[in-house]
Amino acid sequence: MTELEMKTTYAGSLPVVCCAGRLVFGETCVRLEKHTKALLESYPVIALDLHGIRALDSAGLGMLVKLLTSARRSQGDLKLIAPSAKAREVLRLTKLESIFEIAQSAEELLARGHRVFAASA
Repeated sequence: MTELEMKTTYAGSLPVVCCAGRLVFGETCVRLEKHTKALLESYPVIALDLHGIRALDSAGLGMLVKLLTSARRSQGDLKLIAPSAKAREVLRLTKLESIFEIAQSAEELLARGHRVFAASA
């Protein structure tokens, strides 16, 4: 069994990558980066659903920041949905929760209507 399971769903045209397991140093970070960067080639904004994350270490946190930076550099964004208690605690302790837009659901993100979530033409 892999340490990190990922499944991409869509809320309207917003890609939501549902993550479950451990986002820690090693292959899990590499897989998340590859999967997310491929989505960012077609969608300016994507969301990571972190409700199933059981462990998040400094490498996983660094990967989230790297993906956010990459998305914003391309005029896009990376949103977080429902971080697990463990993930939220790590974000809070490192004072990084303020750099991410965090919502409890994809529907909440869509209702905020900050921008159109559509595949780039």
